[in-house]
Amino acid sequence: MAVHPPAGPPAFVKYSTVPTQWDATGVRFSRRQ
Repeated sequence: MAVHPPAGPPAFVKYSTVPTQWDATGVRFSRRQ
């Protein structure tokens, strides 16, 4: 857990293949790791 999202979602979500899933939560992840 080095760089965690500002919203507070799990770190595994950041490395998820579908970051757009959190788009509805208000966290728009356009970074596909």
